[in-house]
Amino acid sequence: MAIERSMPKLRRMDPRRKTSGARRPAHTPVILLVDDNPGDCEMVGEALRFGGFECHLVCVANAVLAFQFLQKQGAYKQTPQADLILLDLNLPVIKGHDFLRIMKAEALWERIPVVVFSSSDSQQDIENSIRLGAVRYMVKPSVWDGYVAAAQRLRADWQELCGAA
Repeated sequence: MAIERSMPKLRRMDPRRKTSGARRPAHTPVILLVDDNPGDCEMVGEALRFGGFECHLVCVANAVLAFQFLQKQGAYKQTPQADLILLDLNLPVIKGHDFLRIMKAEALWERIPVVVFSSSDSQQDIENSIRLGAVRYMVKPSVWDGYVAAAQRLRADWQELCGAA
């Protein structure tokens, strides 16, 4: 798994339906992690690797960079589209809920699954995230085993989303 840094139940994809976000599981999925904490990026990358989720992780430090990635602007011109987005809520410049609202309003990106991965365990944050289109809400763990469990949950979610075995 490569790491780049630039600082409820999931809906199963219909394989006959063309989408711009999720793809067949035959390729290595691209996960876009939007988080301003480089330590969290490292932990997530290590946990994904340890949990057996073969993927390409791209970390960006804020929503502006995430939009550049999704629009293939600047340094991201040659990058593949994200298959899954992990989104922190407490971001500088544009907050996570605002990013989610804008992103889900765009036809090109609306089908990319978003998992909110935040330190907030506020019921209001959870409900707002799901209402805005997140497929799952995960509270950031405080210990390594929690990161591994979260990575394994993401791997299972990815397999369910794509119909992978």
